[in-house]
Amino acid sequence: MLSKKLLNLIAAVAFLSPLSLHAALIVGANDELLGATGVTVGSYIYDVSFIDGSCQSVYSGCNEISDFTFQDLAGANLASLALLDQVFLGIYDTNPSLINGCTASDLCFVVTAYGFNNTSTHSASARNASGSGDLLVHQNWSTGHDQSNPSKGSAARVTWAKWSLVGLADIPSQIPEPSVGILMLLGLASLGMSRRRAKH
Repeated sequence: MLSKKLLNLIAAVAFLSPLSLHAALIVGANDELLGATGVTVGSYIYDVSFIDGSCQSVYSGCNEISDFTFQDLAGANLASLALLDQVFLGIYDTNPSLINGCTASDLCFVVTAYGFNNTSTHSASARNASGSGDLLVHQNWSTGHDQSNPSKGSAARVTWAKWSLVGLADIPSQIPEPSVGILMLLGLASLGMSRRRAKH
């Protein structure tokens, strides 16, 4: 009978183990979201900062492919999806004006640049909306267009995502392993039961 209870306990612990990935948010004054650390994009972990300005000011000139962390549309799409899935949660999903660089309360385009040609920057954007409507948008921006300039119509709804690689992601296996504490607890329970049987 004990072995069945023990197996049920192990199954319950394995089932309830967390499988989701969460990024740690970098929050400034008045709950302003400045960025996040530990964002999983594909098989890698990145830190991201949300910066207002032009592509030239954010991406070291915005004139070489090496200026961008993600260098193709597929990578920029994955990064933008990671923002929607791991970072823009809770109040940052319902109030986009809390994202650094965005002051509009209805939506914010967080731009991940991945390439350029002459005077325009290619990007994938995570469109974070206060209601339903979060989605990916593909846009070209003028390389010198300053998104922090309030005279520009888009300035209230656009900010840049500046990514930096941290390392390889520790992707959890399909079957989560129990923690050390749980294993020790199960071992002590087994030891206690074997001693109890020895006394009888």
